Amino acid sequence: MYKSEDQDHVNKQYLYTLEKFGDSAKGVHWTRESQRARFEVLTRIGDLNNASVLDFGCGLGHLADFFREKGINVRYTGVDVLRAFVERARQNHPAGRFYVLDDFTEEKFDYIMISGVFNNKREDNRAFYQRCLRRLFPLADKGLAFNMLSCYANYHDEELFYEKPERVFEFVKTQISPFVTIRNDYQVRATTPPVDFCVYIYNRPTDLK
Repeated sequence: MYKSEDQDHVNKQYLYTLEKFGDSAKGVHWTRESQRARFEVLTRIGDLNNASVLDFGCGLGHLADFFREKGINVRYTGVDVLRAFVERARQNHPAGRFYVLDDFTEEKFDYIMISGVFNNKREDNRAFYQRCLRRLFPLADKGLAFNMLSCYANYHDEELFYEKPERVFEFVKTQISPFVTIRNDYQVRATTPPVDFCVYIYNRPTDLK
């Protein structure tokens, strides 16, 4: 899924913020407000109680903290490409399952969550997210949720990738699953209009919330 020449640059960015900000939302390129707002929307894909959940691009395991704080009982697995993140996540969540991507043996989950993985600019972002979704969706028994930055955001960072929601919808609808929902109705900061969107992909119409 990951091309090494792209990933090396991304890894350096995340290792820098981890060293500078430590185990915090800023350590994984978020603010606490924006991170939690995205988690809120991602986790509304369905009834997650007692579900198995893969957090792909888990960073420091903050989604596992979110589940615990919300009282949502899930069987959580976190996977990340950065070994430094996985090692820190294991320290903070000794009862959790965390894997470096290279060591991860693919298995089935009820739901898969992907937050922020598609945001960093790469040589070909569109090919990257499409490749990831093609590989990961077959591992989701019920559904997969992911977020992306919207091309309609009122501000664009040169280091980040912004996509057209309608382009993502067309790809998912025709290439992944006919059962898809896109949300562009939430704010990640109280003072700004929506800057990203969230996509729910389902295996069956009965899985739709």
